Amino acid sequence: MSGFQELKEDQSSAQSAKTQSGMKKRKPLTQERVRELFDYDPETGIVTRRVSVAGKGPTRAGDEVGFLNDSGYLMISYQGRRYRLHRIIWMLIWGYFPEHEIDHINRVRTDNRLCNLREVTRACNSLNSSVQKRSSNGVTGVAWDRSRKKWMSYIRTEREKTCNLGRSEDFIEAVALRLAGEQSLERYKCNVCSSAYQYMQKYLNGELDDKTSN
Repeated sequence: MSGFQELKEDQSSAQSAKTQSGMKKRKPLTQERVRELFDYDPETGIVTRRVSVAGKGPTRAGDEVGFLNDSGYLMISYQGRRYRLHRIIWMLIWGYFPEHEIDHINRVRTDNRLCNLREVTRACNSLNSSVQKRSSNGVTGVAWDRSRKKWMSYIRTEREKTCNLGRSEDFIEAVALRLAGEQSLERYKCNVCSSAYQYMQKYLNGELDDKTSN
């Protein structure tokens, strides 16, 4: 989910809470306020309460916070709003809610260690998605075309449109086609998230060869 979509989610929760409790004024969730409410261990990713609050669940000082939503992310509630925990962590550390998405580098959505979080655009975040099942080679956007007996390269745009980048009998050439496709969409800024870029770097450094087969 993008930062904008998460903001809409927060606003929706706020509107619901407003309907239930009238025009009761709430304190804005600033970095100072977050630090008053929570402690965060960047080594473990665990967030705990600093003060006790009324209600159900982990409400006492020292309790670990966070409950799972349907997407597998940890959430917390604050004054009728629900926030993804990694966004609260970002506010606590850096002092602002991320404009874009927060990427969990190792793809574990509950791993909120600081070293595992980075702010990226939606396009970059999509490059760190799990490699599709039909691709057993470790590179997103490169798959074996059994009917033509060639490697097929493709990429999805931000509008979820799949673009065919070409086919090749050579795996390295297919990976290069995928990487070129990323760069044509200005995703060269996302190289740290790109399995195609990482594969080509290993190949150019002599860490592997081009004998990948279907």
